[in-house]
Amino acid sequence: GSGLVLHERDRGVVCDATLSAGAPGVYAAGDVAHVASPLFGGLLRLEHWTNAAEQGAAAARHALDPASARPLEAVPYFWSDWYGHRIQFVGTPEADEVVTAGDTTLYRRGDRLVGALTVDRPREIMKHRRRIAGRAHWADALAFAGTA
Repeated sequence: GSGLVLHERDRGVVCDATLSAGAPGVYAAGDVAHVASPLFGGLLRLEHWTNAAEQGAAAARHALDPASARPLEAVPYFWSDWYGHRIQFVGTPEADEVVTAGDTTLYRRGDRLVGALTVDRPREIMKHRRRIAGRAHWADALAFAGTA
């Protein structure tokens, strides 16, 4: 075998936060990678092309210059178009509380915003993505969404 650690559920490659797969010079990215997330805790596996592109670019940088490798803290993002409507999600749906107001749903874990779902609100979802990256407090996210 390769000596790489595979995830017990789906055999994806387990990586640290720099996308290192646990063997010198070996990195994983995209659909196959279960990446340790400093932002959300635990492992994240994301199967969307935006994630694959972001992780692929980071893995290439780290492979070319391992000394400069930094933890990847990108906030997951994906979307789907259905019948003329754009559904967008950022973050993680693993939450202690979920609040829906109109076309926006927010996800809380502890005292932080960890996810957001919107329908036809592209500017708003990107603001939520920045808030999640900045480890926004839940009350601030609710106030921004007009649910407080």
